[in-house]
Amino acid sequence: MRRYDNVLRVSPENATIMLRKRILAYGGRLRHLHDAAWFAWLGARLALKGFLVLLTSSLIFYTVLGSIVLADYAVIAGFVLLMVGAFLEITGRYGRFWRGDRGILIGRSFAHYTEPAGGDAAAVGSEKVHRIDYSGQPNHHVLINGSTSSGKTVTMLTLAARASLQDRINFLMIDWNGENEAWAKKVGASVWKVPENFKINLFKLNGMGKESRASMATESLMIAARLTSLQATRVKSALLKLYSLDREPSLSQLWEDLCSNKASKANVLDQRLRAIQRVIGYEPEEFWNGIFSGNSLVSLAGLNESEKSLVVYSIMQRICELFDKNPEMNAKLRLMVVLDEAWQFFRREREFDSRRESSLEKVVRLGRKYGFGLVVSTQQIEDVPKVFINSCALLMLHQQREYEYYGRNIIGLGRYEESYLKAAGQGEMLLFDRGMAQKGQLWPEYVKVSHLSEAEATALALKFSAHIPKTILEPQMPIEMHADRHAQETRTPALLAGLDIPSVAVYRFMIAIHRTGNLTKAYEMLREKGWLTSLASLYGGKSKPSILARAVSFGYVGQEGKLTEKGLKVVDPERLIARQGIYSGSEEHKELMRRTIRMIQDRGNFAFTLSVKDGFDLGEIKEKMKRVWNYEELMTYECQTNALEEEISKCIERARSFGAKMVFIVNNYDIAKAIEKVSDYKCVVL
Repeated sequence: MRRYDNVLRVSPENATIMLRKRILAYGGRLRHLHDAAWFAWLGARLALKGFLVLLTSSLIFYTVLGSIVLADYAVIAGFVLLMVGAFLEITGRYGRFWRGDRGILIGRSFAHYTEPAGGDAAAVGSEKVHRIDYSGQPNHHVLINGSTSSGKTVTMLTLAARASLQDRINFLMIDWNGENEAWAKKVGASVWKVPENFKINLFKLNGMGKESRASMATESLMIAARLTSLQATRVKSALLKLYSLDREPSLSQLWEDLCSNKASKANVLDQRLRAIQRVIGYEPEEFWNGIFSGNSLVSLAGLNESEKSLVVYSIMQRICELFDKNPEMNAKLRLMVVLDEAWQFFRREREFDSRRESSLEKVVRLGRKYGFGLVVSTQQIEDVPKVFINSCALLMLHQQREYEYYGRNIIGLGRYEESYLKAAGQGEMLLFDRGMAQKGQLWPEYVKVSHLSEAEATALALKFSAHIPKTILEPQMPIEMHADRHAQETRTPALLAGLDIPSVAVYRFMIAIHRTGNLTKAYEMLREKGWLTSLASLYGGKSKPSILARAVSFGYVGQEGKLTEKGLKVVDPERLIARQGIYSGSEEHKELMRRTIRMIQDRGNFAFTLSVKDGFDLGEIKEKMKRVWNYEELMTYECQTNALEEEISKCIERARSFGAKMVFIVNNYDIAKAIEKVSDYKCVVL
């Protein structure tokens, strides 16, 4: 922090502040005299007790041992042990008191603040260690404000770490951009990444009534997905309908009820539900069980704004529910909830509906009912609800570089404070402490934050053992997966009932893997044939899963990129032929079927066989528009190794019975000519 040696003048305002500080310092000296008297009285009591013990023990030892010398040595040894025990008791019970290190170390503060003749404000005077009594504040909310690179993140991390280390207050940090993951691991905090190993379940009752849970889930979706009132009403009605069936709703079920029969691209509700689908799903109980036994960080890196807002809002709601269900947890401060770059979330809430009560306002309104405090870090102080600014116990203002920022002054700073904040260095701040204000200190402190040391980080890591979260084994895009299944179930004709038919894209991906044997070449084959050319379709994006993820979610492909047995049954010619059993015929007939399957798959179409001989050997389903199977026009193939007229007539009659087109596959031109004589069906020689 900048200091000036030659101060030419002190403003009247700061002269008053200095006088108040001297009065407070005098009161502090009186308090120290009181402490010294208390310890003197404690020492006198201890000395009297020691004298009585010495007198009594000397008489006992002299009577037992019969020697005054041995009795004296025994008495002295006992007295020394008594003094050591008393000293350890005092330092253990009152050590923090008499050492004067009450509160959380935040940094070093300066004695007073002045305005030199040059016009630039400056902090002058001697430095002192500054601590804050976080547990003893009237409430436990903290607001940290500052521009980029002003040091507000370091302040936030330092406060959270030392509160955990010194006051045993666990922290739950919500990291908006995932920038603090390495720091969290260093101090022994559990790192939960969304959606890899943490999601939220909006629809689980958790002891709440169905009507209340449906209302809370709808409110969360309104804020995060920006639903209209009409859309929110539809969502709530659908949730109550699912609850009435004694089923816990899922996002895919909600989507099916609301959007499955609509044109997806024309349905706004469909698109808004898809935008948040990655973060809704399995909610690990280990997360909620661990927030009171250790420190945790939730990383929102890689999510879109809607997904981040939904996670933050839902976590805040769930924490309130936990403290409501367990009133004994509210007896003392148990948890510090840290919101990094929270202005982005609160600004989104305000932009959606400025008339609604924000989640932050709701927590502040409930006051000290809950045993947790909010530590909010923000760049723009006006993005935070004013009720929070007025209610927070600690206000930490760092440098603001924006020239017009203080023209929107909403906290009543004087011109000296504004001048200081414009010139403050990194890590320097103006600290307003409500707890100290209640004791008579009505002015802010000028503090330079002391960084967390390596020794402190190591001690914190040793104090808590980080939990290693498991990967959530469920699709990241449940609506996309459910839509594929829904399309298959609703459009598949009766002839194909029981067949496992993947989507067009997944099936072609399986063909490419089966043909090439590895993922890299499979991707090349998909692009060369024009089956999948978009990088987002191949490798995925923020709002779309990769083709591998889709295939894995259905069980066709393993995590290592190899086809599973389920996948091989769909694309492997040998397994398709084996499906027909005894009807597969001779080796010559099987070879003809293999060539036909390969021909169908080379086109990117779906090749299938039936377990019962039903007029054809193989079937083909072609692609319709927009990578959808065309179930209305099936193509069937009959493989013939002879030209028996009776056999050919039976095949033709069976094909006509279910209205499918028939093509004969033969292995020589003589058989093709014989078939053409008795029918008008096309023949293909392979």
